[in-house]
Amino acid sequence: MRHAWFLVLAACGGAPPPPPATVPTADPAAKVQRVNSILSLSTACWLGRDEGKCKELIVLADGKENPEELAPLRAIDGNVTRELSGKMATFAHQDGMDDVKTAQKLFAAIVDAEREAAVARKAAEGIKADPEADKVATGETVAAKDSQAHVRARSALRARCGRLHEGRESDSRSSRRSIACAPPASSRST
Repeated sequence: MRHAWFLVLAACGGAPPPPPATVPTADPAAKVQRVNSILSLSTACWLGRDEGKCKELIVLADGKENPEELAPLRAIDGNVTRELSGKMATFAHQDGMDDVKTAQKLFAAIVDAEREAAVARKAAEGIKADPEADKVATGETVAAKDSQAHVRARSALRARCGRLHEGRESDSRSSRRSIACAPPASSRST
């Protein structure tokens, strides 16, 4: 009888069941790595004025070194920035990234900020190089003359759109007016 119990226990126990199959999950950081690399390299290239990062950005976007693109990249050329934004969308699609629009908006903001910084740097260099430094207080310097077009454009926008762009208006008409006050698509640069 002892052997009978042993047979019953051996038959019931058997081999343990195989472990459940695990579904491989993609690392969320890996999904956005190339898009984030474009953002960080472009920021280091433009704001940090780091030529090495500019070269890395070109290699990431083109897959090879391309010295002819270095000057337009450093000058924040519109064609180059559009190409980089398109590469971000391509990388996001290939990597399975969910929302590339937010990254592209951040990239556009970085581009706009660097363009403004370039204008400010040019103005500062103009002040330093201006032989008639006593005219700084009157606004008749080379730098002041260079920035007058920007000031006129901003004044025209404020005149056309009122207080909307100053953040003081919050009624339901503001969203309708923001569409009317937005610059035409042809004048926007990315």
